[in-house]
Amino acid sequence: MSITGERRLLFVGSGFSINLGMYSWERLFKIIAKNLTVENRVDILLRGGDAYAAADLLSAHLGRRILENRIRKLIRTQQQSISKQLANSWIVPLSRIASRGGIITTNWDTLLTDITGWDALHWPHDRARFIAALKASKPFVLFLHGNVQKKYALVVTQSDRVKVAKMLERSENDLSKIMAIHDTVVLGFGFRDPHVENLFLAAERFSGDSNRLLVFIKDSEVAGFKATHSRLARRYKAQPFPDYDALHSCVTRLASVCDPTASLLRLPDVLARADFFDIVSNQPYGFRTAERLRTDIKKHPRMLDWSAEYLMQNKWTDRHAGTFAVVLSGLMNRWSTTSKVEQKLDQRCRAALNDPAQIGVLEPVAFGLAYKRLPAHQAAFLKAVVQEPVMRRAHVQQTIEYYAEAVEQVGAIKRHMADARRNGIMRANDTGRLLTLLECERSDVIVPVLPLLDRSVRVLEHEGEYDLAYYAKREINRIRSQRGIDPSGIVHK
Repeated sequence: MSITGERRLLFVGSGFSINLGMYSWERLFKIIAKNLTVENRVDILLRGGDAYAAADLLSAHLGRRILENRIRKLIRTQQQSISKQLANSWIVPLSRIASRGGIITTNWDTLLTDITGWDALHWPHDRARFIAALKASKPFVLFLHGNVQKKYALVVTQSDRVKVAKMLERSENDLSKIMAIHDTVVLGFGFRDPHVENLFLAAERFSGDSNRLLVFIKDSEVAGFKATHSRLARRYKAQPFPDYDALHSCVTRLASVCDPTASLLRLPDVLARADFFDIVSNQPYGFRTAERLRTDIKKHPRMLDWSAEYLMQNKWTDRHAGTFAVVLSGLMNRWSTTSKVEQKLDQRCRAALNDPAQIGVLEPVAFGLAYKRLPAHQAAFLKAVVQEPVMRRAHVQQTIEYYAEAVEQVGAIKRHMADARRNGIMRANDTGRLLTLLECERSDVIVPVLPLLDRSVRVLEHEGEYDLAYYAKREINRIRSQRGIDPSGIVHK
């Protein structure tokens, strides 16, 4: 079971809402038809599986506007009764799957926007906002059949369905083309609407890839689905589940391999240290994760204490410790701690100074302690990563893993050097990284690196680290000579 692409859409049907306690179409129309003269005829149509025909009959009997108003009222009332705890249990799995794309739904209720907090969009009226959201990687919930909170009409009757089908078939409609460049996970949708099935088929034709569609489907419905939707059945991967009670766990398993950063949505509400450790420990190691964590954690000082506790209690060789370390070091100005905690971290730094396996934690903690007026290990760290080949290689590897792009790394270093909170030798903290960029990167990266290196060397000299400054200058000259880097930063070899 896997959807491996980074671009993912989640297509959600009524089965999802029914699982949470909302009315099915059949139940909804039976309630509306109760005590009407057409009640028996509506019941016969529903038992025959023709909900649109039942809607047509009710619309003719009550009037289109009255029917829609009753639907809206019933859904709003029922939605208020849904268990918040049950609905909130879906926040993480939905977000992990769709946070880099969004959700498309045929549902009328607004459970999905309530659960995720994402913007509600309506197709095709909000097409421009939909495109903008995709470009900005801002997740959304796109309603194809209207919803009870929006001003646009619901898709209820057969004539409504025909209208939507024609709209989706128009040559200028690009929804299928957008779907074609995304992996799509289908949840709680049985493809009873031909126009929606055609949308998926058109997307597959555009992409030419039959492995981009994953459908969650009940075990008992697999055979029937293949028989009644033969064209689509040849083009999808099925993820069977025994019953709706098991659906949540099946989706959660898929979500666990999609986007662990989605669990950060829970972070502001975390009250227990163990939950905090669990969320942060599951995040990918890197600059973008650290930036996002800092944004949330700076509003909750207790999480800085928890980060320090993790570092004092766990080995510094594990990747998770590196994440806690960079978060803590970046928020040292907001962290009020005791001398006992500082001394404990100081001891751990001393023990890690010559161990390349601990460098991902050593660097940020040494920097953070320097900020707290304990600078002893900052100079020792810099000497290690500039002068000692083993530590230098480990630092290079750690840097590559932490920063996704060299340009991103240069931008971060510029911000570091412009940070007025960095005093003394802390301003030279990136000397090792700058030497690595000079040695490995292309000309357009090296051009801004040269003046940054020159500034770092001057900081070292100003702070009395003359031997380290001399060694750094010697390394700069060696690399420039070896790569043929001219004074402007252009590489000629």
